[in-house]
Amino acid sequence: MHKPFQLGDRIIVESFEGTVKKISMRSTQIVSDGGERVRVPKAIVFTNSVRVS
Repeated sequence: MHKPFQLGDRIIVESFEGTVKKISMRSTQIVSDGGERVRVPKAIVFTNSVRVS
């Protein structure tokens, strides 16, 4: 499967922005600059543009 980003990458997808901490089958966990942990469902990642920096 194609992996557009990896652990440690900074990503922006929809209104979510942060550093990738965990990638699982169902979601991607990111941590924002403010320390907030966010789980982004794979459905959002696969149907939206992902900006990797």
